[in-house]
Amino acid sequence: MSCLIYPRSRQDSVHGDNDNADANTGEEGRDEESPISFHRAATEMPEVAAWTFSITVLLVLILSSASVPYRLSSGSLAVILFISGIILIVTSSLTSRIQSKLRLKDERVPLPRPTLYYSDFLANRRALVRQIWKKGLPIMMLLWFRVELYEHIIKHTRCSSLSEVVLLPLMISLYEFWKFNWSKRKSSYEQCNSVWELVSQFCISTALVIAWLAMKPVQNGWKSSIICPIVTNERQVLLLLEILAAIIDSAIVVMAEKLANMPIRQSSGPILPFTTKWGLILLGTTISWAIGKSGAYLLSTPNEEPLFSADIFSNFDMIILPSLLVFISIISASKWLQSTKAFSPLFVISMLATGYTLHSHIAPLPGYRPPVSFVAGILAAILFHSVAVLYGGHTLLVDYLRPFNRSGPVDLELALGSIYMIFSLSSLVSAILYIILGGENISGHPINALMVQGRQLHAQWLAEARYSIDLQGAVSEYTERYGLLPPPGFDVWYEYATNRSSPIIDNFDQIHQDLLPFRTLAPSTLRHLTNSMASSQWNDIATVVVRNGIAETQPGIIPTHRWMIEGIVQMITPFAQYLPDMDLAFNLNDECRVSVPWDRIQEINHTAKKNLSSRDYPMSHVWSKDRSLSWALSRSNDRLVHSHFTEKSRRDTFHTIVSESCPPSSAARTQYQWKHDTLCSKCAEPHSMGQFLQNWTLSGDICHQPDLADLHGFFIAPSAFKVSRKLLPVFSQSKVYGFNDILYPSAWNYMEKARYNPSDENPDPCYEDKENTIFWRGTTSEGFSEAGEWQGMARQRLLHLANNNTNPVSVLLPRRSEGIYSYYTFSPSAISQSIGAKVSIGIAEDVARCGAKDCSIQRRELGITNRVQFDEHWRHRFLFDLDGAGFSGRFLPFLQSNSLPFRTAIFRQWFDTRIMPWLHFVPQDIRFHDFWSTLGYFAGVRMVDEAGKVTKVLMKPHHREGRIIAREGRKWAEESLRKEDMEIYLFRLLLEWGRLTDDRRDELGFTG
Repeated sequence: MSCLIYPRSRQDSVHGDNDNADANTGEEGRDEESPISFHRAATEMPEVAAWTFSITVLLVLILSSASVPYRLSSGSLAVILFISGIILIVTSSLTSRIQSKLRLKDERVPLPRPTLYYSDFLANRRALVRQIWKKGLPIMMLLWFRVELYEHIIKHTRCSSLSEVVLLPLMISLYEFWKFNWSKRKSSYEQCNSVWELVSQFCISTALVIAWLAMKPVQNGWKSSIICPIVTNERQVLLLLEILAAIIDSAIVVMAEKLANMPIRQSSGPILPFTTKWGLILLGTTISWAIGKSGAYLLSTPNEEPLFSADIFSNFDMIILPSLLVFISIISASKWLQSTKAFSPLFVISMLATGYTLHSHIAPLPGYRPPVSFVAGILAAILFHSVAVLYGGHTLLVDYLRPFNRSGPVDLELALGSIYMIFSLSSLVSAILYIILGGENISGHPINALMVQGRQLHAQWLAEARYSIDLQGAVSEYTERYGLLPPPGFDVWYEYATNRSSPIIDNFDQIHQDLLPFRTLAPSTLRHLTNSMASSQWNDIATVVVRNGIAETQPGIIPTHRWMIEGIVQMITPFAQYLPDMDLAFNLNDECRVSVPWDRIQEINHTAKKNLSSRDYPMSHVWSKDRSLSWALSRSNDRLVHSHFTEKSRRDTFHTIVSESCPPSSAARTQYQWKHDTLCSKCAEPHSMGQFLQNWTLSGDICHQPDLADLHGFFIAPSAFKVSRKLLPVFSQSKVYGFNDILYPSAWNYMEKARYNPSDENPDPCYEDKENTIFWRGTTSEGFSEAGEWQGMARQRLLHLANNNTNPVSVLLPRRSEGIYSYYTFSPSAISQSIGAKVSIGIAEDVARCGAKDCSIQRRELGITNRVQFDEHWRHRFLFDLDGAGFSGRFLPFLQSNSLPFRTAIFRQWFDTRIMPWLHFVPQDIRFHDFWSTLGYFAGVRMVDEAGKVTKVLMKPHHREGRIIAREGRKWAEESLRKEDMEIYLFRLLLEWGRLTDDRRDELGFTG
């Protein structure tokens, strides 16, 4: 039974089961690469090789658990294998030189070698190449295919149902059984494989698979909302690919076992070192793969992804570590395989992968921890650790009781075996304790605490937002806040704001944050950039021209967007007479446009702040004369065409553009989330309280959220995206964190394109009288999809989650103890029936912005509903709002209604700093893992029978809390988000812009 998992006898190790004739001869089979036989050294201490291999595998699992510093693809894997191959060959060369020096010191006089003629050298070299080609080609072919298969599996991890790693020991045990039955030649190694041993091998492999399957319920609460389509059978296809990958991996290890004991003779006599063999195999595999892929890439479409993504080379230092781990694992595995069977390393890999997955899901780490089923968790922990203890205990017992099989020092074997047993038992105890004690019991529902917190924060913010009580106080507060005097015309603005009862006088931090970088650009530069951006319609920029107190639109604006610029003119007109002459460049697209890399914008902002602190000029409150002359070119038809933007539509923007606005050490720039089937709880933890979103501002910060790359259409494949990496004065309606556009109130809201206008036909009932429904209608306008990109887009994910979810979800519910809450897991079919509100979320009329087969797949997967009149929204108690290609124009009308608005967004608007989550609206995380828990809080949760009858109330609806948020949001919208407030914001913004573009800007300031 010892052959099951531990070293073969030394006789079997040297002579057993080798298809190469040289291996069965004493002299020719001896490894001559060192004075002390490498083969003998390998078999003397196989435990060291085994433990080295195990530790290396564990490090690989930890480093690649959910995120890596580069994009996982066949290209990245090929680069890692290529570097590992080079390291192996370099190591082999250095080792040979060291061994040659050692031979020179040997007192024995070597026999002279016969003269080798050049013709003999060529013949021997050709023979060596034939040996390498014959014995290495099968592994190269399998590795080649496995590299390509790797990317297909990685791209579809959202549909993963079974890890191929856990199948490896089972595959090997089936192979050994087949080999035992069909092999005619019975060597000592094969004779050792009795029927009992084969059955034991099969049983222990099967038990590990069962332990993995028992872990599935433990992982239920961790499922991501990224879609695995039902209609395309992707889950079934991926399962077949995972099984195929397991077969290929098993075959590679079997061949590696043979290669470890299969000598390849060099022309000069010695055996080719195994490091050289594996180095040549890896180099041959990767080079041939790259040649083949290059040919396919040259024949592909222009939009095809590059063969090697740029992040591989930009993070080249991060590639070295996994390459070294591959190098170490090959050396340790090759040494181990010279004294054991292929089953052992494969079982170790599977066991470590299973154990790491189990502990990573039950360990009490900070932040939101999805619920773990007590029964399923205990069962999975006991099954897995039983297999681990059985494996280690059997190995230790057999090796200790059979001295002829012992190949290393007894003390070392006993020590390492004892360490393994202690570690396994400790792991079992800790896992059970995690499950028993790790169930999160929460005192009070977090939403109650978040509502109290929201009210307090808003009261504090409002007190600071209108601290001053008169003009002189406003000037003093402005100076203290921003380090300079207000711009000319501030007195007129103050009167304009107070006459319109603005609740906000002092806090306009958003304006100053947006404009700060532009203080490093000369006024003439700002004027030139404004003019040149509008010189071509391709730039999707249009200007508003203010001359002599009158605002006008630029001629030649694209007809489909002319209404936007006309709306801006309407917004400016009431106060245009108080503005100096200026031009304003407005973004015609929904998407934001200016993203300056982090290091550059930090330098710019530092310089701007330094300039502010060093100001010491006499102030004037009068604009420079003849400002119109400096803007003369803007009205000329004879202008040069300038293109300041780069086309980045319909491709990944997160890793190439967006994340560059974050610090180099941030998660967004150092990690790639590749496990799309798993919720990244650590990404949500900084801005969350348990499952619920706590900090709305921080939730928009992408820098700690690398998983956002696959969660919104703007990051995945925006439909229209022309971006500048240089600082440009572009005015946009909304922007993503890190972008440098200048925010202004949207003309969509000002012109009330989506209007809150209840009528007798479509009234707005009070909160209690509305239909108990959460409602959303919209289009799939978030991004463009032609190769499955839609599966990660927020709108499609919400539709799938609400209508045909395929993953279990967790909901926070009260326990029997008063005021204590815990997370519970619901099946996909049960959750929609258990929530006390109807769900009406659907695509209006048809899918949009798609190509190839994606349009029909989305129709079949998501379904289509009829479009409704906008005024029909007021019937529903809960209104969901989420942005698309840009901001959502429906949020303000929702806020003005008696309904309770749910909101998720990555785009921020001018008013986001003045509204408070959990006081004015219900925030939702972009991952939607909080959706059902939040809806359950306001609508209630119950148990229903097959007939739909309520059998038990799990949580009563919180109507009072929902009514309070709806009321406070409506009240605040009536006070601070009116059309007048949009004018007040834009008026102050344009006064600041007027000073920035004035040649005497350092001398301008209102003193009071």
